[in-house]
Amino acid sequence: MKSVYPESSRLTTCFFRLLPLQLTRIVLVTGLIGCCNLLDAQNTYYWVEGSGVWNDLSHWATTSGGTTKHTIVPSILDDVVFDANSFTGAGQTVTVNQEAYCMDFTWDGVTNNPGFVASGFNLNVDGNFQVSGGVFTYTHANGNLLVSGDFLVDGVDMSFNKSGGVFSVDGNLTLANNSMSFFRTSGSLIVGGAFTMQNLTPASFSASSASIDVAGDFLMDNAPFAFNPGSGAVSVGGNFSIVNGATNYTHSNTLTVGGSLTLNAACTFNQLSTVIFNATTTGKTITSAGKSFTNVRFDGAGGEWILQDDFKATGTTDHYTGIFRSNGHEVDYGQYFDGDDGGTVRTLDYTGTDTVRVQYQYRLNTSASTVLTMGSAVLLLRTTGAIEQIIEGGGKTFGNVVIDHLNNSTSSYYIRFRDNNTTYGDMSITFNNRSRIYLKTPATPLEMYRLRTPGLKT
Repeated sequence: MKSVYPESSRLTTCFFRLLPLQLTRIVLVTGLIGCCNLLDAQNTYYWVEGSGVWNDLSHWATTSGGTTKHTIVPSILDDVVFDANSFTGAGQTVTVNQEAYCMDFTWDGVTNNPGFVASGFNLNVDGNFQVSGGVFTYTHANGNLLVSGDFLVDGVDMSFNKSGGVFSVDGNLTLANNSMSFFRTSGSLIVGGAFTMQNLTPASFSASSASIDVAGDFLMDNAPFAFNPGSGAVSVGGNFSIVNGATNYTHSNTLTVGGSLTLNAACTFNQLSTVIFNATTTGKTITSAGKSFTNVRFDGAGGEWILQDDFKATGTTDHYTGIFRSNGHEVDYGQYFDGDDGGTVRTLDYTGTDTVRVQYQYRLNTSASTVLTMGSAVLLLRTTGAIEQIIEGGGKTFGNVVIDHLNNSTSSYYIRFRDNNTTYGDMSITFNNRSRIYLKTPATPLEMYRLRTPGLKT
């Protein structure tokens, strides 16, 4: 059996592949039960002669800089190569003018600063997308870039502008050893492996209303540039790390981390919305490097998070499920801590910590599945705001508790103790002005300036 096209020259036995619908190649298939023969060819297409459109066969040569041309456009079986012999002058452009397919996409040692442009069409890469050497300017609007393998840009001055549509990489996405200006304006970025940015000179990553979903690790290593995912959510299935560089990370939507989180002291971490830790296995770590979070949620059945340095939130902290270990470091939960809602199976272990801080609310679930180990840690509730302070102890045993209600309002605000059978150590309460204290919910509030009650039990 042989193909009706002379370029089809390699026989693959007992292998079947469904090709995208293209009127570019006819393949004859014969077979018996349990076995089939598919005659197909994998060819290499070399771009030549400067500016042109994807389906112009005069630009696809069989060798680098060659004059013998292919007779059909590249299919999903074929490799495409752009190299030093592809462009004849400065500022030339390759334009995708139809749904485009290839196996590996290689941009290697290209000269004359050309551009690659796609508008309204998809580029489907069934293998790897690899860029190395020279300059790479990529502009793609309102179409998908779908890569089944890895996406690698290494040692290139790169400008990558992908607006609209989906940018999907089934393997790893790596940007290394280059100067990069990487823009996303809408749509989504999906990475099936790891997303690595390493040894990048000052550049920028920006997105607007675009979600970023990374199944593996997210790593910024010696990447001192502005990374702004914009208003879309960022989800990382593995570890989230910003190390060895003055990276400026600014993000206004949720960041979900399935593994450990590691920051470095030189970076700026402006995570303006909630960080959700959702690991489902033990041994995950949090290294804040002196940075603070806005809102935090621990929500991973079977997950465990171990502090490597002090933890600080400025907004709110929710602990739904999983194990939190302070590991002897200081804990500041921000405005309030909720260990009551979102589940019951949670462990809070403050062994070795001096102080657990929160401004006006600390709540625990009464379930026996919510386990509290205070060790010698003091629970400190301190606020200058005109707001109630609440302790729902969940029937657990605390050490010493300090409550400072320091607002200057002339209105009445309350300090409420809820849940029976909660045991406290020494307690010190400081009031300002018209603050009131409720033990459970008595009919008449007890007004005090200062109260110390060793061994108070409610």
